[in-house]
Amino acid sequence: MRDHARLARWRMLFAAVLAVTLALTACSGGAESDDGDTGGDEPVAVDIPQTPVGEKLQWYLDKLESLPLEKEEAEQHFAQTFLDQVPVADLNPIMSDMRGTIVTDILDDEPSRLRAEAFHGTGDFHIIIEIDSDSKIETLLFLPPDDMDLPASPTSWDEVDARLDSIAADSENVGFLAADIDEGECQAVHESSAAIMQPVGSVFKIFVLHAVEQAVAAGDITWDDHIEITEDIRSLPSGELQDRQAGETVTVYQAAELMISISDNTATDMLIDLLGRDAVEAQVAAIAADADPNLPLIDTRVFFDLKLNDYPAALEAYVNSSSAEKEAFLDSFEALDTPADADILAWTAEPRAIDTLEWFFSPEDICAAYVAMVGESEEVNSAMSVHDGGLELAAEDWSTLWFKGGNEPGVYAHTHLGIDTDGDGYIVVAMVNNSTALLDEQTLTPELLSIATGSFEMMKSGS
Repeated sequence: MRDHARLARWRMLFAAVLAVTLALTACSGGAESDDGDTGGDEPVAVDIPQTPVGEKLQWYLDKLESLPLEKEEAEQHFAQTFLDQVPVADLNPIMSDMRGTIVTDILDDEPSRLRAEAFHGTGDFHIIIEIDSDSKIETLLFLPPDDMDLPASPTSWDEVDARLDSIAADSENVGFLAADIDEGECQAVHESSAAIMQPVGSVFKIFVLHAVEQAVAAGDITWDDHIEITEDIRSLPSGELQDRQAGETVTVYQAAELMISISDNTATDMLIDLLGRDAVEAQVAAIAADADPNLPLIDTRVFFDLKLNDYPAALEAYVNSSSAEKEAFLDSFEALDTPADADILAWTAEPRAIDTLEWFFSPEDICAAYVAMVGESEEVNSAMSVHDGGLELAAEDWSTLWFKGGNEPGVYAHTHLGIDTDGDGYIVVAMVNNSTALLDEQTLTPELLSIATGSFEMMKSGS
């Protein structure tokens, strides 16, 4: 049975663990010059609203300068649900690392929720704080700013290679492909291990989108058909549909857009359920050089179940079973049980079985999938174009920019398609993984975006 109270705590715990990691990285980001100049104007603190939630944020900032935080005081200011997931013993080192934080802008100010821009050391980040009906802090998140500064884009393929080598030094595998779209085919311009399959996380969802389009083209479904959220189909974040009421419906297009734009896992599983697993498997088989590592195809509920419940015994039993046994397991899988808090913490601390339970594709496979999807329909283009992932390309030079990323602990992938105003198409795919240690995503994200931006610019200019 699903425990909705525990599921809510799970989301809080997962967000807290993730947010703390982001906060500490964001706060330490950036390098000072030799003379100590940070290269910009000194940030200036702004007044924090004198509201209940603003007063809690002010208390938190003041407390950073008078640590340690004792249990009794923590219980006066934090909701017990928060302290259950982030105990005082864990809060103190986090707060210690954040000494000197100032708020530089108020972005959203609601009665029980406040979002602010803050500064610490040499890095900007965002704070989200929410209070409960007792005016106690129930959410405290630290996130990277919406607009991140990218390193200078590479201007030669030799520089791309050098920067990929630097990434490889801190990981096990790096795959890269920059390609032209030429007469419906991917033509490599520059590559590194582009034919080697790697775990790609949520990037597999582009194959689900392609399968949806094929079903629409065949007349089996329409983009306007409604599909229902049920208890059994709920997955775990990312996404928003897992929080909707059972019985609510969304259209096929709405689910597809959420699946791509915010990587909604419940939307993904709803679409796989609608199409049938075999329909998605057929597209994987038609496009990927080797479909076998993805057959039978798991959905996100099974992914979470095997990574988080009765790990590693359940996962190993599944991985070591025959294809027929795997099919039987997937056919009989009913609903995802809420994972234990300890398993969430363990999974966010180190990679789990990324070489044996994941979705596996090569940069060449992803490039082929993108080519297959170009020009399919306005709905596909719209879903893939919600955002470009953070590329720094001149908007006036590009008519179409697609992005889909994927990650789990130890896995990170960025995939992009761009069509310029002359109608020429290009694709950039980067994959990084490490089965034994976490990847530094806050370093990888701007670096991969910078490399992708430079790659598009070089291909467009013919460099």
